[in-house]
Amino acid sequence: MKSVLGFLVVFFLTLIVNGQNHDPRVDEVYGTSFIEKHEGTNVLSWLEFKAKNGYSFETVPTEKLQELELASSYFPNDTDWSTTEKFNVLKFNGKHDPDERVYLRVPGEDKVLIIYSHDELLEQYKASKMEEK
Repeated sequence: MKSVLGFLVVFFLTLIVNGQNHDPRVDEVYGTSFIEKHEGTNVLSWLEFKAKNGYSFETVPTEKLQELELASSYFPNDTDWSTTEKFNVLKFNGKHDPDERVYLRVPGEDKVLIIYSHDELLEQYKASKMEEK
């Protein structure tokens, strides 16, 4: 009995240690099966990096906002604009050139959403991977 109990304790501790916490924003867009399939790959690592670092919110003068399109035109109606932790840039459904940033007006605020270009984000991602080594 003690050996079975000991085995179970070791088994569950191994699961806890090896289990990874993934950014819930990736799961929200791609689903659990995608995450399981790409566990430990650069694909998953890239998406998590993009979810955390692919954008910023900046306060700008109201007159500058008027010339920008509303961000809500490119995101689902239930988008949470309140915090960077809840906002999910992976839900962006617009298209843009890989080497250009996208600037959009945040609904109801004097803020602009800046979605970084694929090229500049990829450079940041590569640099972060080099730092990890």
